[in-house]
Amino acid sequence: MPDSSTDDEEKKVEPAAAIPAEADPAPPSSDDAQAADAPSPGAEEKDDKQPKDMVSAVRAALEKGKEPSSSSSDSEDGAEPKKAESEPEKKEGEEEDLGELTEDELNSYKPKTQRRMRQLLSKNEELTEQVAQSGPIVEQFQGIKSFCEKANLSSKDVNTGFELMNLMRNDPQQAFKQLTPIYDTLRQMVGEVLPDDLQQQVSEGRITEDHAKELSRLRSSQTLTAQQSQQQEANTAEDDRRKSVETLRTNCATAVSKWEAEWKASDPDYRVKQARVMSEIKLALYEAKSTGNLPTTQEEAVKLANTAKKTVEEELKRIMPPKASVTPITKVRSATDSTSAPKNMLEAVKQAVGQA
Repeated sequence: MPDSSTDDEEKKVEPAAAIPAEADPAPPSSDDAQAADAPSPGAEEKDDKQPKDMVSAVRAALEKGKEPSSSSSDSEDGAEPKKAESEPEKKEGEEEDLGELTEDELNSYKPKTQRRMRQLLSKNEELTEQVAQSGPIVEQFQGIKSFCEKANLSSKDVNTGFELMNLMRNDPQQAFKQLTPIYDTLRQMVGEVLPDDLQQQVSEGRITEDHAKELSRLRSSQTLTAQQSQQQEANTAEDDRRKSVETLRTNCATAVSKWEAEWKASDPDYRVKQARVMSEIKLALYEAKSTGNLPTTQEEAVKLANTAKKTVEEELKRIMPPKASVTPITKVRSATDSTSAPKNMLEAVKQAVGQA
């Protein structure tokens, strides 16, 4: 009765989910293997996912129970989670624009944090408003400053002009007293007041008064032109001097920085000395400025820095103990030197003592 025995064996086969994890399932019979290999109708496209035998079915059932979520499996396998397609890629070094703080975001904080955030937002609004209001004032101040520079007006001249305008508006009598000597000086400057020599010529009848005034105006014009030219030259010289000082300062700073880089690379005690040497350099510069002997070349700046360094090194020699002398090794065994293997215990001991 081979058919009945086969039916009994098929009835005794347990489903995969009922087999415990510790049990080692029995190998399937040849008939079961053929039945498992036969494709089921309507499932040809899933053949690669279906278990091929009973052992594979058991393992698939066990693994299915242990399979984590897709997000955790991706993280465990080391794969990064996929970004949403709508999320724009953030470039390196680019700050994310979070926008303004909404009321919902603010309510999500604790009450104390909400109060602090509201205070910061209020102060930010006040500062923003102040900056917006100070913009026109800054522009006006810059315009006044530019006008004074072009007109060659000092701060004293500007203060005197504002004081005179104040007196003209509020105290005319005092303004007249202040303006009278200024008016007389202006009359002489423009040639309306005849100088003594021309007045004498007019009195003697050698020239007319109109001719004398014309000569006086010509003299005044030439004098004003010469004064303006001298002032322009002085301003140009001052600008050149400032530029020269700035260039010298930059060059000296560059030279000292280069000197410090070389010192750092050559001196192992650089970190120990650096702060003290910089303090000594500042002190030397202060003394040189007070005596009017600041460095005028890069060489002098480097020399000043070297002098400060030597001063600090002499101080450290008196404070720090001297370093122990190191005897150089005249011969070092090369890695290629071969040593014969010891033949007995005595040779092994001798070789170990020799190497030590």
